[in-house]
Amino acid sequence: MDLTNMSPAQIDELWAPIAAKLGRYVSEKFLLQESLANAKQLVADVESGRIRHESWTVSRARRTLEGAPKRLADLELFIAGVRDEQIPFTDEWSRRGGWTRAYLVLTNGQGHVHRS
Repeated sequence: MDLTNMSPAQIDELWAPIAAKLGRYVSEKFLLQESLANAKQLVADVESGRIRHESWTVSRARRTLEGAPKRLADLELFIAGVRDEQIPFTDEWSRRGGWTRAYLVLTNGQGHVHRS
């Protein structure tokens, strides 16, 4: 695909789904890291006797501790792959000195546009 002959709008139309995918993976990684930290703390507190908790909550925390490292590793690979996918788009954007973009932002159900 030759991006040099495309308009900025055409390039961004191809680039947007890739950027959205990266955002989803980065968000999932962040949430998983947060869940992992919470699970570690809960299990440590229960094992030390500092707190008592419902057994199903502790079981869920232990499952998080078991499954999270592999999922985090997978997410790192996915993120790296998507960043590689973006290289031709970021290179073309940089080559042209960038261009203004508009982003739809939703806050409390209200939409508005930001531009860069």
